[in-house]
Amino acid sequence: MGNSENEAIAYINSHTNGIVLAANKSPEIVFSNSESYTKFSDDYSIDALGKVVDAAINTAQDAIKVDTSSGDSNGQAVALVGSLGGLVKSGLSLAASNSETDTKLSVTFSQFNVGDLNFAIYNAINSGIVAASNAWGNKQITLVAQCTVLARVNADPNLTAEAALQDDLNTLLALEKARNKSEIDAIAKGIDNSAMLEAVGQMIKTAAENITKDRSALAGKTL
Repeated sequence: MGNSENEAIAYINSHTNGIVLAANKSPEIVFSNSESYTKFSDDYSIDALGKVVDAAINTAQDAIKVDTSSGDSNGQAVALVGSLGGLVKSGLSLAASNSETDTKLSVTFSQFNVGDLNFAIYNAINSGIVAASNAWGNKQITLVAQCTVLARVNADPNLTAEAALQDDLNTLLALEKARNKSEIDAIAKGIDNSAMLEAVGQMIKTAAENITKDRSALAGKTL
């Protein structure tokens, strides 16, 4: 659905100075995770998606701990990876609560450095309608696909801490605008999903606060 690991690698390479290559010339991927969900399955809910994202981010945080030296910078980087998980969770939760049945590919992309090590985290979410015979009969279902890749990259000398934070906040602003549109659409269509959309709004707000705090800590100044 347009968000495989290979496409994630290509995106990271085109938006950085390139993924660091290992001794065997393969990209140095710290963490990779792909999941798919259907809107008609019992496990497709904000709570369930939250647990999936939390598990993925915990694995990425463990990888960062191994990849970086111990100390304050390591702890701050681990915290930032956790807060970036809020971007992933906000996007997936919006897809779960959206009254629309088809969304274009949505990409979240962030970069950060710890000492002389540089990282980029990519996440893509999209959905589409498929026809299938299933427990609900022969009807259309909505498939939502998500792919997250964390990789070591070569430093981008033009990327400042302020610019990195702004990229994250711009993504959250786009999600908030999409949430507002979904809320208006739901009212127009008589769909009662206000509670879910309110929960998404809180996730977006929390993600913005956490990312600002953690990026400031990593940069050693208030952003």
